[in-house]
Amino acid sequence: MFPDARLMIVDLTQWTGAASEVPTIVAQAAVPFLAAGATVGWILSASAWLGRVWAPTPWDVTGDWPAPSTWPPLATRWIFGGVTFVLLI
Repeated sequence: MFPDARLMIVDLTQWTGAASEVPTIVAQAAVPFLAAGATVGWILSASAWLGRVWAPTPWDVTGDWPAPSTWPPLATRWIFGGVTFVLLI
């Protein structure tokens, strides 16, 4: 019925059978999940280290409002927020 379908199946099985490409594909698929896990792990561990009063998010460093007195100093917030920003990129 479709004369070219057999050729497509042969080419597809030859491509998926390449064992040397499998680690590359798995690594590329794992990168976003590893990056998200590293970012969440950083935020949770830094928040625990700072006494769970502030999560190091880049959008919560400073603003037009007074920071609560329980938050870490401004320099610490800039450093930790910067690390989080770099991890989010």
